[in-house]
Amino acid sequence: MLTPQELETLLGLLKEANKPFENIAQSFYKSFPKSEQFKVGCVICMLLQDQLLTQTQRLVGFYILYDVYRNETLPTTPFVPIVLATVERTADAVERKFLLQ
Repeated sequence: MLTPQELETLLGLLKEANKPFENIAQSFYKSFPKSEQFKVGCVICMLLQDQLLTQTQRLVGFYILYDVYRNETLPTTPFVPIVLATVERTADAVERKFLLQ
């Protein structure tokens, strides 16, 4: 789905734990044009579902998924199902609280 360079860029963004979420999102928008954001969101979902990210990386990933579609109505947001599934099954209290905001 992503080129090796795009995946490297995405993983680098997910590792930026010392920056505010808003800054990471801005870097995301600079790195990936609007036409590529859904594809990148799908890769974030795969990484989340396969438990391949640390807790901090997961929070950054969920924030990016939220931010990309923050101006959309809930029914048109494609990544709501993964958020709901995560809220239902996560044992991580921090992650659950973050997702329920």
